Amino acid sequence: MLLLGWGSTYGPIKEAVSILNKEYGDKYAALVFGDIFPLPQQLLKEKTAQARELINVEQNATGQLAGLIREHTGIACNSSILKYDGRQITGEEIAERVAKGASI
Repeated sequence: MLLLGWGSTYGPIKEAVSILNKEYGDKYAALVFGDIFPLPQQLLKEKTAQARELINVEQNATGQLAGLIREHTGIACNSSILKYDGRQITGEEIAERVAKGASI
């Protein structure tokens, strides 16, 4: 399972991957971008090809990163974890949502 994110989601996603791998085995990974332009299409295609499931993690209501990735590469995320109440998402929140079966 590959968690995708960008910017300030780096720390929480890294923490979530650590939590999930400790609890469920080493089957979780992350790909988090500092900058999304230009979109690293080749890297995305290589890494997502190795994953059975893609989960988009974002701090907005519309899943803009997932839409951008789909638009430029044709790669669609299986689900999204979105938080848009003005507070930073935490690693624990992400891990909990993934464990429950992440969905929009």
